[in-house]
Amino acid sequence: MIVLMAAVVVLTSCAGIAVTIYSVIQAKKAVKWAAESRSAHGQPIAPGTPMTKLGTVKDIDGQEFSLPVGSNAPWVLAFLSSECPACKQQLSRLRKYLRNHGIAPERAVSVVTGDPARLDGMTVELAGASRLLRVEEASTLMTELYVSRWPTYVVVDSADRVAFSSNSVARLAAFGFGNR
Repeated sequence: MIVLMAAVVVLTSCAGIAVTIYSVIQAKKAVKWAAESRSAHGQPIAPGTPMTKLGTVKDIDGQEFSLPVGSNAPWVLAFLSSECPACKQQLSRLRKYLRNHGIAPERAVSVVTGDPARLDGMTVELAGASRLLRVEEASTLMTELYVSRWPTYVVVDSADRVAFSSNSVARLAAFGFGNR
């Protein structure tokens, strides 16, 4: 009887371990699936992803404005961090991309995160080229688009859906802008 009870305890423990292992494997598969679905097109944000209306927000200078969602024209959205070396390295190329494609500052929005004391270089480089938002003004947008890497650049089409996204201004430039 004692041997039978010991066997039941061992089997129950093994079953519990098996269920735990199965749960961990399923969770890892779910995370992998989410990452693959976001990058299925080799882009950080899947084409066709709808943009969220945020209403009125304040830019880094405290001026109120609205994102160009619903304007029936394409626009550019950049997610940058003051802590990100690649973001800093690509600032001049982003400015050049915006200028070369004739994208007005009201059609270019840069969401910035990181240490506010380190934003000076970004604000100087993008002054007159893009509206800058602190992440607190656009956290809903970052969450809904699953932005997890900096920099992330997005071209939003005239139907307010992601047309293209990249972590590189060079790829963004290769995609272009046009009347998408």
